[in-house]
Amino acid sequence: MFDAVSADAGPWRLSPRCTLSILTFRAGKTMIAVQLLHGHSLRTRCHRMPRYILLIRLNDAWPSQLSAREQPGAPICSSSERPSADLRTGLRRNTHGLPSRIGAPRYLVALDIDGTLVSSGVDVPPATIEAVERVRGSGHHVVLATGRTLTSAMAVAKSLGLTDEWIVASNGAVTARLENTALDGYSLHERRTFHARSVALLASARLREVRIGAEDFGRGWLVNKWFAHGLLNGHQRMVERLEELWASPTTRVVVNGPSAVSLIEPLRRLGVSATPEGARWINVTPHGTSKASALELVRARLAVPSDYTVAIGDGLNDAEMLAWAAHGVAMGQADEQVKAVATSVTGTIDEQGAAAALRSLTAGHLPQPAAVAGRSSRPLPGAAT
Repeated sequence: MFDAVSADAGPWRLSPRCTLSILTFRAGKTMIAVQLLHGHSLRTRCHRMPRYILLIRLNDAWPSQLSAREQPGAPICSSSERPSADLRTGLRRNTHGLPSRIGAPRYLVALDIDGTLVSSGVDVPPATIEAVERVRGSGHHVVLATGRTLTSAMAVAKSLGLTDEWIVASNGAVTARLENTALDGYSLHERRTFHARSVALLASARLREVRIGAEDFGRGWLVNKWFAHGLLNGHQRMVERLEELWASPTTRVVVNGPSAVSLIEPLRRLGVSATPEGARWINVTPHGTSKASALELVRARLAVPSDYTVAIGDGLNDAEMLAWAAHGVAMGQADEQVKAVATSVTGTIDEQGAAAALRSLTAGHLPQPAAVAGRSSRPLPGAAT
């Protein structure tokens, strides 16, 4: 029924059980072949067995993102249903030409936003966007892990072109997955809350000129005083009475003021997680909540081995995340306390250090240390060499 066909491009892995190749029939028709792995062997079928192969006729042009091989290979499928030697070896290629093997583990790559992907706002530099696309094109999971609200994090996800990835927001208190079909553009998987009363009363009693903000999920912030532009991501609504800050459970409270860091231990004794960001700022979340705790839940959900986790960040609120990851990468401008728990250090935000680290990952190596003498890059486990 079908004459022999040659593989003009591919195969690319679409999923752990699916590869794609561009085929040309002797009749001159160009088609896409989507081949599924069945058990431990790769099977190809003609259209009489659509369970295993789907053939779609193309128009006269190739897809713009795919290019033909310089020398078309041997028959990939024929009426005898014999897969090519190239497929039998289990090799795959993705749209970026990065080789690896079918069944190779996929990494979970956790990315902080502020100070890692962007200096401010939501516009990610083109080089970093390209590096993230290469990581995703290699089949790895990209997870944004940020102190921003979910709404603000989603704006950055859009800038990166993420459509179905996970997001850890509010320093781990909120975990969601992007979904284009969902009403709000995401499905909420976890929202951890606490009552802000004791935190707000302690901060207002101990500090003068203190600013307190309680996250109002999906809407912005309730604040006792206005925060300067850019300090909080999202709309601010100033309350008339302090008790309005704890009218409903919240995912996060921020405390801003002179010597705010002096409240770290008193706050922790209240049974909450308190993380400083400089001397004037504290993030308060439910007890035991951090980017690391939320990422561990995502890792388990995705069934990614612990050894296949990478995290890149710069802030004190990233320290637990970098320690959690098998390969923690600190940005070049990070505090020495953050660098101390990282596996390696990349360039600064101005040097687009995150992009360099991600390029090292897709090349099959740990990010090259930029500020730690005596260290050298090492191959990533399971990467092609």
